[in-house]
Amino acid sequence: MVGVFGIVWLSFFLLRKDLRHQQLFVSIFTAPLAPVTQILWFYKDYWRPEYVWTFTVLNVPLGVEEVLFAFFIGGIGSILYEVIFRTDYKPGRWRFKETAYVVIFSGVFFGFLKTLDLNTVWASSIALVLSSLMIVYLDKNVRIDWVMSSVLMFALVMFTYLACFALFPAIVSKFWLPSGLSGINLLGVPVEEIIWFVSWAMYSGVAYEFMVGAGPYKKLLRTVKVHAKI
Repeated sequence: MVGVFGIVWLSFFLLRKDLRHQQLFVSIFTAPLAPVTQILWFYKDYWRPEYVWTFTVLNVPLGVEEVLFAFFIGGIGSILYEVIFRTDYKPGRWRFKETAYVVIFSGVFFGFLKTLDLNTVWASSIALVLSSLMIVYLDKNVRIDWVMSSVLMFALVMFTYLACFALFPAIVSKFWLPSGLSGINLLGVPVEEIIWFVSWAMYSGVAYEFMVGAGPYKKLLRTVKVHAKI
C-alpha cells in the first residue's frame, strides 16, 4: 500500500511543479504523525502491521513504512483535487491564527473522544470531519475541493485495497485487531479504513488552502506560477 501511495505522490510531484511547495510542506508536517499516533493509540486498539525493517519505541514495533505512509498521504490529500481536476488558486490573506485554532480543536476534540474510550480510528475520523467542516463553514472557496477530495480519496483507497487483496488476501485478518473492526466491509475493505481515509481527505484537502487564503479556484492555464512560499 505504501508503494502505491509513493507512486501517486511522485506522479503528482512531477505533474504539478506549481504545487510542489504545498505538497512538500504538508508531507513534512504529517510525516511524524503516523509513528506518534501508532505508539500512543493505534497499536493499542486498532492494528498491528508488520514491517520490512522493524525497530521498537516504548515497546511498540515501528517501521520506516509508518513515516513514509504519513508523508505520502499528507501530500496526496493536500493536492488531490487540484491535480485531478487541473485547478489552481491564488493565495490571499494567510490565516495562521485561524488555522492554528482549527488544528488545536481537532487535537482537543480527539483527546476528548479518547477519554470516552472511543476506538482510535473513529475518534480521529470524527475529529477530522468536524475540523474540516469548520474550515468549509469559514471559507466557501474550498467547499468543492472538500467534496471532491473525499470522492477521489475514496476511489484511490478502494483501488489500492483491492490491488492489495489480490496479492495478500489475508491482510486484514493478519494486521487488524478484531476488536478494532465493526465487521462491516465494502468489497472486503473494512468500513473503518474507508471512513478514516475519506475523513483525512476532507481535512488535508482544504487545510493548507484555508491557511493561505485561497481565492476562487480556476482551471489551470498552460503556464502556471509557483505559489508563494510561507
